[in-house]
Amino acid sequence: MSTDDLKFVVMPDDGIPYEVDLSEFAHGRSGVSVLAKLKGIWSGDFQGRSGFAADLRKWFHSERPKEHNATAARGAMRSLLRFLDRYDEHRVVKDVGDLSDHHGFLLFRDPDFASPYSGVRWLVTSLLRERELPVVLWPAPPREGLKQLDDLEMQAVWKVYRALKKEAHGIMAMFREGQDLARKGVDPRQLPLGGRKAAWRDRSNQAFVINKISEAGLPRGRSELRALGCNELIERTVHGPSYVVPGMMLGTAGVTGALRWFHPSKAETIVFLWLFLIGTGWNLATALSLDISTTEKWMEVHPQKSGMRIIHAFKDRADRHQFTLSMEEPQFHPYQLVTFMIARTAGLRATLVNEKEALLESGRAGNFKAQRRIATIDQAIKSPWLFHRMGRTGVVDALVDETEEINGVIRSIVAAHGIKNINQQIIDITTMDVRRAWIGHAYYASGYHLLLTRLASQHSNLKTLRHYLRSHQLRATSEKKVRSLQNAILEEIAGGRVVDPTRLRLLVETGQITPEAERRLLDLRQRTRLGMGCLSPTTPPRAIAPNHMEGTYCKIQRCTGCEHGVVFEDSLNLLARCHAELVEIKKTIPLNAWVGSSFEDEEVSISETLKCFDPNAVEKAKQSWANLIQSGKVKVHDVYPNY
Repeated sequence: MSTDDLKFVVMPDDGIPYEVDLSEFAHGRSGVSVLAKLKGIWSGDFQGRSGFAADLRKWFHSERPKEHNATAARGAMRSLLRFLDRYDEHRVVKDVGDLSDHHGFLLFRDPDFASPYSGVRWLVTSLLRERELPVVLWPAPPREGLKQLDDLEMQAVWKVYRALKKEAHGIMAMFREGQDLARKGVDPRQLPLGGRKAAWRDRSNQAFVINKISEAGLPRGRSELRALGCNELIERTVHGPSYVVPGMMLGTAGVTGALRWFHPSKAETIVFLWLFLIGTGWNLATALSLDISTTEKWMEVHPQKSGMRIIHAFKDRADRHQFTLSMEEPQFHPYQLVTFMIARTAGLRATLVNEKEALLESGRAGNFKAQRRIATIDQAIKSPWLFHRMGRTGVVDALVDETEEINGVIRSIVAAHGIKNINQQIIDITTMDVRRAWIGHAYYASGYHLLLTRLASQHSNLKTLRHYLRSHQLRATSEKKVRSLQNAILEEIAGGRVVDPTRLRLLVETGQITPEAERRLLDLRQRTRLGMGCLSPTTPPRAIAPNHMEGTYCKIQRCTGCEHGVVFEDSLNLLARCHAELVEIKKTIPLNAWVGSSFEDEEVSISETLKCFDPNAVEKAKQSWANLIQSGKVKVHDVYPNY
């Protein structure tokens, strides 16, 4: 296969075309050929294997992946070839068809390949399927460390939301400042020559000119500024608004700094994107796919509820429609956020339209670089998340999946507002943390209702949701319970006490043992009719004893269904007797009198409690009491049911 066969253009469906060169995988690559700025992240040289280059070429032609997936595939292939250089010195493995299950275990166990393992496994599976070969059985990637936000951390998420709103207010004030200055200013270019220099020094006049020349599209570069008679803006030090988003490196100086009075830079757009993510619970890719080219594509009025809007997006990766509800009037609800960004980026969108028209009129539309830029513009125009690049006058783009930069802005805001003091995990907050917190909140707030949680999370089916919950919420809850138990055991040992399961249960469920509960646990005389202990005999729950008189002892004593009940090892005998009595009562009363009564509830509750004991001992005790009742030696404690 020639080198030319390994260089081609990929035209992804509904994506931006890009050039691919796979020759490195056929001939190998060393660090010498790597750009200086990339040498710091170069992981090592590798030898080429033409069979793998051919497999990858076939996959590219068949799948036509988007550029970010293509980058991931090439990175995974480099890691795979480095691995084979280490474990296949005799070059027995020629192409993906020669890989076996054994290679997967070697790769999985090698710590040097822990990071790229998932990507390599995905690529190998994709290449094998492309060739219609059996998929190798490689170990599943290790599960990522949990960062599930518990209740304390959910409070931190809301603090992040409030911090974002504070920054958004600062951005809006910055825009108002620009408009106020522009209204007060005049155009120095229209003044007599003698008064122009002094007029250019006035910030109001600078704001007036910046606003005027950028309303229908930003000027592109110094040449256009000069053509517009704005040499003074280039030669004179221009300072824009004093407000900057935390973490911004460039913010006030120069023409691009002054443009921030009227048009959002990248950091400002990211702030509003974060507010949108928290407000919708969408993942980043879905939020970035919002198409505002027509109103119908991103929003419709709620058909039944006034004051509500339905916001639509199309999740590219899952190839499915997403929607969320939003109130119409609140300033920071999703509908108003998108509406604000559409209006605020109108000048930036006009800039992109002007750039596209210039490319088409220049006769360079057949050039690949121009075609690529036109495709990029076509996608960007549909996005509400536009921004102008600092330090590059007139360059406008839309936010894409730039996760690190998007996460970097929120982390700077977290640090600037001191939110990191609440919980250390919040320092490293990511867009995925916000989505997990949203789904977790929906799951717990709905009373663990799967259908409502699915509606909130927009998962395609319950199977997908259950997998997500097992991976995050349920796993986090289980691990939190285990940590609570471990802490309780260590506290008991440190206090010199015998490890008692009853004490451990109380510590895990309530977090403490009150002095009154401590006294009752130690007093063997404090037992109920079921032989159980009671942590608060004068305050039974209303559901257990609805007619209880304050200050008196509980008369119902249905302890197995009570939150105050404590089961001891020696409770078995009386629990078994009560169960045997209830079974006997069931035989002697009509079925319709039994069903739904307190007798039935208590029988079920005692049966569940008896599962805590040894099954053989339980059966022996129940049979013993049944025999005594049948023989007449023991009378059933027969009373009317409570309900």
